[in-house]
Amino acid sequence: MKVLFILTLAVIAASAEHYPTDEEALLAEEGAGKFEGDIDEDPNSPDLFNAMTNRARRWANGVVPFVIHSEFPSAVRTRILDGINTLNRQTAIGGRACLNIRPRTNERDYILVRRLQGCFSRIGRSGGAQTLSIGRGCERIGTVMHEFLHALGFYHEQSRSDRDNFVTINWSNIRRGTEGNFRKLAVGRIDLLGTNYNYNSVMHYGAYAFAINRRVRTIVPRDSNANIGQRTRLDALDIRRVQIFYECNR
Repeated sequence: MKVLFILTLAVIAASAEHYPTDEEALLAEEGAGKFEGDIDEDPNSPDLFNAMTNRARRWANGVVPFVIHSEFPSAVRTRILDGINTLNRQTAIGGRACLNIRPRTNERDYILVRRLQGCFSRIGRSGGAQTLSIGRGCERIGTVMHEFLHALGFYHEQSRSDRDNFVTINWSNIRRGTEGNFRKLAVGRIDLLGTNYNYNSVMHYGAYAFAINRRVRTIVPRDSNANIGQRTRLDALDIRRVQIFYECNR
């Protein structure tokens, strides 16, 4: 009985320490049941597509207060902090911080990180305590950064108004009822920040997003050598966009 108990504890510990694959993290983003999988906004809201053009939804001076709920295991809390620290560190210019994502003191507007179903976030600063979920399967550092980039004001890469020049959407393999997740933002409703389409962005959907058949791609890059959907790192262009949007490059 004692051996069984020890083995059971070992299994529980191993489960808690599990580091999801990119594919597991992408599925967790879909599983949140939000707009585009992980965007916690009303798809019919007239303000939904304004965060990248409405500078009022930026975080002032790049300061983003946060609170991590006590419900997280210590290992997951560490990964969340690693993702936050990576965003702060890699977006700096010449040693000068661009973002200051930091623990909340008494700020009215802040991000409350919870362990809810799947991964999701609001777009930009929405006011007050806004929930950002890092649920089970979302514990990749790249996924943490993905959700925080939503909160900073960034959309999915394949939502760009010029996306049809770079990817083909295979509508026939998209699950019924999820087609709206592949909507393209109209010109003028998203600010491309003068940057090119980026297959390597941590903000890009995976190739099998919302697929009926997970062996058949729903998003096919026009560049046959491109891989999409990584949740491992910030790409150089992800970093550049943060610096432009928060005017750190001046």
